[in-house]
Amino acid sequence: LAFAEALASAGARVTIGGRKAGDLKVAADRLRAAGHSIAEAVIDVTDTQSVDKAVAAAETGTGPIDILVNNAGIQRRAPLESFSDADWDALMATNLDGVFKVSRAVVKGMIARQRGAIINVSSVQSVLARPSIAPYAA
Repeated sequence: LAFAEALASAGARVTIGGRKAGDLKVAADRLRAAGHSIAEAVIDVTDTQSVDKAVAAAETGTGPIDILVNNAGIQRRAPLESFSDADWDALMATNLDGVFKVSRAVVKGMIARQRGAIINVSSVQSVLARPSIAPYAA
């Protein structure tokens, strides 16, 4: 929530997103308790329809998106030699494809307005990898 808090403190109108409505509400309420005006959008970054719906809701609720922070991610721990195709697909769908899908949905408006910034959050595990997270570090 540090990005949302920092942006809200700087005066940005902030919408936070997440897959689980209950967890999302808890996070938003925590930010509201700190005095921030926060909107929420349930989003599954692996699903294009969910992404498009959440982006539309965010823009309706707080206005055009000028700053996108891609911060969704999952981790599956297993040695590479025993990592399943299903785990790989889930990891890539969220951590890589999700960045593409959300960025694609948001950048259309940024291009039309001729302004905007996309911040992609990644992990230090790409340089500090351990045997049990090699696929995640990829």
